[in-house]
Amino acid sequence: MKLVLKIFLCVFVFGAAFFPGVLIAILLWSENQRFEWTMLIPVGLSVMGFCSLIFHVKTVKLYRLWEADKLFPKPNSLLWGLNLGYAGTLVLLGLWFVYLIFIRYGSRAGGGTEELLIILLVIGVPIFLGALLFMEAFLITRKLEQNKAKEVLLEIDNIKGEGN
Repeated sequence: MKLVLKIFLCVFVFGAAFFPGVLIAILLWSENQRFEWTMLIPVGLSVMGFCSLIFHVKTVKLYRLWEADKLFPKPNSLLWGLNLGYAGTLVLLGLWFVYLIFIRYGSRAGGGTEELLIILLVIGVPIFLGALLFMEAFLITRKLEQNKAKEVLLEIDNIKGEGN
């Protein structure tokens, strides 16, 4: 079950990483917009998202090894950091949208149910996905600590001569 949830997380991360880059590509090529340096922000968000996706694809095997009660390697620290950076960026992006929609332009926001649904999607999706990525990182950290304890016990058993 956890493996299926991990795959769904990978799909959501892919969609969230793919969207800003495609949006900028559409603006540049089909709408004939001029390139501005601020367009690098969504491109950077896409790059961080794809690094997070690579991290999650590589850590899928940890669940299989955990289920089989085998030792597993620590994930790449760079990808780990980029995943946490992406999660933090998504949460901050969602909070920035809260600020823009409700505080800065609060008098203009809110109207019909369609507008409310769009506002909830714009705010909720980044915050929810960022929170999921943080929870997943916490879960993997916990599994790595348990794995380290298992390694120590196996080394002690090997020293005693009780291991394989």
